[in-house]
Amino acid sequence: MANDSTPPPLWNFPLPLVVPPTSNSIEQQQEQSSIVSGVGERKQRTLRLSINARERRRMHDLNDALDELRSVIPYAHSPSVRKLSKISTLYLAKNFILLQAQAIDELKKCVLRASLMSSQPGAILSQTTAMDFPNTDHTNAR
Repeated sequence: MANDSTPPPLWNFPLPLVVPPTSNSIEQQQEQSSIVSGVGERKQRTLRLSINARERRRMHDLNDALDELRSVIPYAHSPSVRKLSKISTLYLAKNFILLQAQAIDELKKCVLRASLMSSQPGAILSQTTAMDFPNTDHTNAR
């Protein structure tokens, strides 16, 4: 019968055998780690400084780009008005772009309507349609 005190194995691979180091090897490891850690700490510090500098440059570039974006989108630029936050700048720019796209679409419709009316003899260019004023009632109430 099997030994009931040992639980069944949870893993199907053998665990590595750990051998405790001798006192001599501990001293050698401490000596080597102090030499290596001095070099490693300097490398880590240099690496950390270069990473920080790169991140600082990236943030400066991002802030410069947002400042340029703020300068071209319409909003109050007076000294009494606070500078827009990064997210507010992006939302305002998105909405401004959508508004401009909508204006271009409306202009295209007007040009198309005008070209169609001018190609028809006797058409009146000033004739209004429901497309020109979608939210108004066109009944003549006199």
